[in-house]
Amino acid sequence: EGGKLRFRLAGTGLHQVFGGEPRGKCADEIDACRGGAMWAELATRSILRAMPVSGVTRMNDGTMHYWLRLPLSSDGVEADMVLCHDRYLPAEAAADPDKAAMLADLLLRRDVGHLVPA
Repeated sequence: EGGKLRFRLAGTGLHQVFGGEPRGKCADEIDACRGGAMWAELATRSILRAMPVSGVTRMNDGTMHYWLRLPLSSDGVEADMVLCHDRYLPAEAAADPDKAAMLADLLLRRDVGHLVPA
């Protein structure tokens, strides 16, 4: 939209990271997104190349930001949207990212607070 990417949907995990609701906002309007190439630059690259882009970035606070950008098409011909999947995990997650992601998933669920991961 005018060369900027706007959030259409956002999961509860991003609400915590962004400190509020990102829906309807452009990436450059959210403090946590400013200066992060994975938000605007690499999402745009995904659209232009019509190919997925992914990576991991160590944040200033030591957490690891795992991210994936998947190009989508509203008309079935040209890529014009990006599906973003982001995970913010503690630095120790690098040793076992799958286990850390599972634990993070459990924290986001409101219906399984009493369960313990295997």
